[in-house]
Amino acid sequence: MMCVLLWMSGVARNWFPLVALTFLAVASIAAAALYTSRVPLGWMFAANSCAVALAYVVAPALNNVITFANCWITNLTSISAVMLLRGRAAVLVPIFVGIVAGTSLALGHPDWDPVLVRSAFVTQTAIGIFGWLAMRYLRRFAAAADREELLAERNRRDVAVAESASRAAAESSRTLHDTVVNTLAAIAGGGRILEQRDIVRDRCAHDVAIAESLLAESAADQPAPDFFADVVSLGRAAGIDVRRSEETALAEGWEQSVPPEVLHALRGAVHEALLNVAKHSGSSYATVGIDATEHDLSITVTDDGVGYDATADAGYGINNSILARCREHGIEVTLTSAPMRGTKVALGYSLERSDGDATGTDAVSPTQIAATQARACWMWSASVVAVGVWIEFTNRFGTFSATWAMLGLVALTGLLAWLTVRDDRLLPWWLQGVLILSTPAAFVLSFAGVGFGHTDVTLWQILGTTVPAVILLYFSATASTFLYATATFIVVTAVLAAGMWAADSPYTSIAIVGGLCTVPVLAGFWHFHSAIERIGARTIANTRAAAQDRLRLETRRASDRARSRWRVAGLQSAVTLLQRIGRNEADPVDPAVQAACAREERYLRQLLMLSPELLHMGYWLSQASARARRRGVELALRTGDIDAPDDETARYVGQRILAAINSAPEGTGLTVSVFPHPAGGSLLMVGGAAALDHDSTTFEPPENLVETRQDYGEQFIIEITWRAPRPVDLRERVTVAAS
Repeated sequence: MMCVLLWMSGVARNWFPLVALTFLAVASIAAAALYTSRVPLGWMFAANSCAVALAYVVAPALNNVITFANCWITNLTSISAVMLLRGRAAVLVPIFVGIVAGTSLALGHPDWDPVLVRSAFVTQTAIGIFGWLAMRYLRRFAAAADREELLAERNRRDVAVAESASRAAAESSRTLHDTVVNTLAAIAGGGRILEQRDIVRDRCAHDVAIAESLLAESAADQPAPDFFADVVSLGRAAGIDVRRSEETALAEGWEQSVPPEVLHALRGAVHEALLNVAKHSGSSYATVGIDATEHDLSITVTDDGVGYDATADAGYGINNSILARCREHGIEVTLTSAPMRGTKVALGYSLERSDGDATGTDAVSPTQIAATQARACWMWSASVVAVGVWIEFTNRFGTFSATWAMLGLVALTGLLAWLTVRDDRLLPWWLQGVLILSTPAAFVLSFAGVGFGHTDVTLWQILGTTVPAVILLYFSATASTFLYATATFIVVTAVLAAGMWAADSPYTSIAIVGGLCTVPVLAGFWHFHSAIERIGARTIANTRAAAQDRLRLETRRASDRARSRWRVAGLQSAVTLLQRIGRNEADPVDPAVQAACAREERYLRQLLMLSPELLHMGYWLSQASARARRRGVELALRTGDIDAPDDETARYVGQRILAAINSAPEGTGLTVSVFPHPAGGSLLMVGGAAALDHDSTTFEPPENLVETRQDYGEQFIIEITWRAPRPVDLRERVTVAAS
């Protein structure tokens, strides 16, 4: 634009090639710095300062379009520095630009009004200081919002992981109860079912496979059998035939659309339903239907047996192994039955929730994006007014001009808008109309403040006219109101320029340039507004995907840790016993085998009493149960749902329990109880026999733990009290760069 104005002005033709090449070089350096990141931003501002100085030298007059356009370039250079640079450079570069502009004016045109030199320095200094304060506030706000979002994300993820681990522990307990424990109980109790040796062996083999899956290092190590084939195997193990419903319809790959933990819960619920058919219905078969579409999954188990009164209590098996299991995993259950009319169990699951659940893992939320945009709007508005007041006060002190009216108008409308949208995101229709009309009114007042181009044109504060339009952009329901304000501004500028041209005013070009310079600023805000939304949407999508991956990984780890209690709980002895029966190496009607099954059943039922909520202590209490069993120590656990606050505390407490078991002679007892405590939790161990060796633990106790011991003859009491940890504050531990 400067090159065109210089050429059209007909002055300084000898300087034109040099000025044109300088501005073209500046444009090239700016493009390289902004789009390739290979050129330092400092080079761009240094080159721009040189171009500004040269343009001021060749300017023909004070109140000339060349001088006015160069003032705009100077202002945009300082504004760009404030937005693109960090720290002291954001203030020093505008001050340097002001010094260069003022020096070039003083040396190139010593006869001009010295107020212009002061104005150049004051204006750029004001832009640097107020712009730096605004950007500093905006960056701090963005960083604080990032920290709050990360804190919320971590808290939500921790809750989701804890819930998943609890569900995994509860599911493994139900699975163990529905298979291994029930089979051991059936063999220990004897009965006519033992006469069907093939069914007993099949059931034992099936239960061994289930138990071995619980003993696997990871759920990922388990094979994923065909669901219906697995259901047929479950029915065979239960002693009934399974028939496929003619209405079965399966979408390709439907099993991959269901989360593994939900698929496992569905298998467990179907297994319990088949066991109920075998034990209570009197029917020799059950019909299973599976209807899987892209959106929904439905599984039904139907029998034509004796049925039951569905209005009565369903009993432990249905309540715990079907209803509670499905409720924890979002599976809908419908039980239909009546005496002598058979029973139908219907399971339903929405496959769409598997794709949409993000468990609140957006690192950048739409609310945060809108808040950042709003802060940018208010910072721009406040900074423009503050800079305008500074410039008028320092350059035309004691003089009232229409510029003060313009500043008052935009400040008043901005304040009114701020007071209106504090509780509501959108502006009312009447205020939108006021802002639309304020945009051209502010332009006319600002131009009148410099005598419509006759006096002090370098003090024309045309940026003030952008405030109403920018507010409309951010706080209107649609972008149309912003476009209306921009269009009104353009029309008024054209009418004003046409009137000045008709009056043969020499300052018509200044009005046109002023309008042309303002429209790109408004377009830039439009682009900024749209870019923030695009970047925010892309960031939300990326962080949501990354958070889902982290959640799946941590959930799997938590699930594997919850399952790890079975690897140290002595489950292998029950598995070995069932393997011998399944391989026909042991006779289920042998009293010795039945007695062994009874012992294993009692032990496993004691393990099943451990709450699935014990995410940290469950592993150690299971290990303590197995250790006590091997050493012949009677271990009584009374823990409820009170868990240690973290793994470190659980490890120390677990080591102390194991040490107590190791020191207790065979045949003695040890009681471990956990109680709530105002500070967190308290564990009490009561036992007899030899004193404990406090050095038996291999590490120092955590800082949040206090241990006391009292001896009463041959009895000892150890109390371990722990404090709940202070919640993690990411504002202290996480440093996040502003978006």
